Amino acid sequence: MKTAIIYRSKTGFSARYARWLAKILHADLYRYRTVDSDLLASYDTIVYGAGFYCGRLSGCRWFRKISEPLAKQRLFVYATGSMPCVQPRDLQKEWDMSFSRDFQKRLHLFYLPGGMNYAVLNSIDSLLMRIYRRAMLLSPFTAPDTRRLMLRLDRSISYMDRGAIRPMVRTICANP
Repeated sequence: MKTAIIYRSKTGFSARYARWLAKILHADLYRYRTVDSDLLASYDTIVYGAGFYCGRLSGCRWFRKISEPLAKQRLFVYATGSMPCVQPRDLQKEWDMSFSRDFQKRLHLFYLPGGMNYAVLNSIDSLLMRIYRRAMLLSPFTAPDTRRLMLRLDRSISYMDRGAIRPMVRTICANP
């Protein structure tokens, strides 16, 4: 099984998961936008990983565009985010903002806990995150679990867990 792992990472969480997956799966590792459909046509399995930003998977349009011509390849997508644990059904809104329901049928979707790393964010992203956090804390409509998360995001924090990739690795290896 020839596998390509592609990642896009602003804060390092998606990149670290990509390296772990590439090592375990003996896969080739690529950064976002360094590959195209022609290169990926030689692979059996393609994995794309990136962070959720403002409710959407970073680079989702690019991934959809390069993977649409790849009818024979198995497609896996993982998203990282600042939530420590999430039920898959709770992310349907984010997946819908990233990919059409028809395209989602081709994908195996996973969420891997990331965190927040203010030290590597540019000043605009850092400011936007702080504004978003404050707005969520002040809103009377914010759910209690989201409010607890926002309270923790006043500083850099990591929820990364190497064990979180096990279900994804099992799924990739079980469906060659």
